[in-house]
Amino acid sequence: MADFLPQFQEQLGGTLPFEVPTLSPIGAFLNGLVGALLAWVIWSALTYFIGAKLFNGESSFNEMLRLIGFAQAPRLLSVFSFIPCIGGLLSLAGWIWSLVASYLAIKEGLDLDDGKTILTVVISFLVVILVNLFVLGPIFALLSL
Repeated sequence: MADFLPQFQEQLGGTLPFEVPTLSPIGAFLNGLVGALLAWVIWSALTYFIGAKLFNGESSFNEMLRLIGFAQAPRLLSVFSFIPCIGGLLSLAGWIWSLVASYLAIKEGLDLDDGKTILTVVISFLVVILVNLFVLGPIFALLSL
């Protein structure tokens, strides 16, 4: 990202049409922590709504919070993303592991078949990404100015 902004600035003729916020390490940590907690709650709520209400799965919201929370634990490998060469691979491995664990947690927690589980995971995951990009991202960017 650090190399991208100067190149982007050169293409625009020397100035950016917006200000790029910079966060202190503590601000970045808090931003990531709050963002992860909100994403967990939003994904759990969406998973519960889609799986239980649309596909007639049997679960409670509290159970989905617990299952999705445990399934997201492998994402802690992202803590090592600062390590050259292997940090990115560890982060990617944690992300994939977490997605597989989430699939299994949703399948077992909601008692759904494979097709409904895949649809639940994909739909809720995409909605969480959109919420992070278009709702939480701008809010955190405004708060960091």
